Amino acid sequence: DKIADPKGKTVEEVGASLLRHLDYADSTWNAVHEGLRKVITEGVAKNVFLGQNISVAGKTGTAQEREDRGNHAVFVSYAPYEDPQISVTVNIPYGYSSGNAASLANMVYDYCFGKLSMDTILQRDASSILSVNVSD
Repeated sequence: DKIADPKGKTVEEVGASLLRHLDYADSTWNAVHEGLRKVITEGVAKNVFLGQNISVAGKTGTAQEREDRGNHAVFVSYAPYEDPQISVTVNIPYGYSSGNAASLANMVYDYCFGKLSMDTILQRDASSILSVNVSD
C-alpha cells in the first residue's frame, strides 16, 4: 500500500487494481498453493526458512545465460500461506543458486513481519551472511 524509505517515511502511496479475473477450478488453485508451500517445508528452500515464524509459499528457480557465468538466481513467494498479504520476488543476476535469492527473501519477510528492524538490517555487512550457494 506504500513505498517507504529506509527510515519508514512514506515516499509514495500505491494501490492495487484488478487487471483481470482468471476462472479455474478450486482444485487447481489448491494443488498449486500446496505445491508452493511444499517447496518451503519439504523442498530445496527448506533449510533457508527454518526458524521463520511466518508460513511462506514460494518457488525457486535459476536461469542460465552462458555456461561461463553463474546462473541467475530467482525466488518468487508470498506469505502468510494461509492468508497471503505480501509477495516477495528476488532476482539476483549471476547469483548462482536460487537458495541465495530465497535467503534474501527470507530477510525481507523478517523485516515485513517485525522479526528484524530496519536499523538492524542497515547495520549488517557481508560478515552476517551465513552461507552462499554456488550451485543448485
